[in-house]
Amino acid sequence: MDKRKLLSEMICEIISPYAADEMERAELKLSFYPAWKRYLAVLDETIESSSRDPYAERVQGGESVPEQERIVIHKEENREYQRVLRNIKAIEEGLLTLSCRELEFVGVYWWDMGRKGDHRQIAADELGWGRKTVGRWRKTCLHKLMPFLESVDTILIRARGMEECLRNENDPIRVTVSCGI
Repeated sequence: MDKRKLLSEMICEIISPYAADEMERAELKLSFYPAWKRYLAVLDETIESSSRDPYAERVQGGESVPEQERIVIHKEENREYQRVLRNIKAIEEGLLTLSCRELEFVGVYWWDMGRKGDHRQIAADELGWGRKTVGRWRKTCLHKLMPFLESVDTILIRARGMEECLRNENDPIRVTVSCGI
């Protein structure tokens, strides 16, 4: 590598407002977005099915609460549901700031789990770009998303285990990326 180029990259890393470990944590949070979406769907289903009480409409001396209202109340009271929902909303707010091309890149680089290996090479092959271009886009997208990813709860990283339970072994995980999110 050319000494000037190496020096330029070192200066960019020094000037960057984010440390390398912060960028790594942000990448990890971003990579869990599809798993959290699936986990939220499972929590939705669980809360809705547990709120369906055939005897709930029968109330002695009180007011009956409609099923939809009971579901909303249970979702608001469920701390884990609210944490996952907050994470998803924070990431989606950040995704709304990206262009369609950047959104496509994020989907290919962090969410295309169909193939294992070097993310840069996989993204470069899929997008028809060079590895260095992929590296620049990675940094650009992360810098745009960092203010939103900082508020994401890192405790919920365990959703990856839930993702493995939900995934059919024959179907690779593939998140469809669209500009409308």
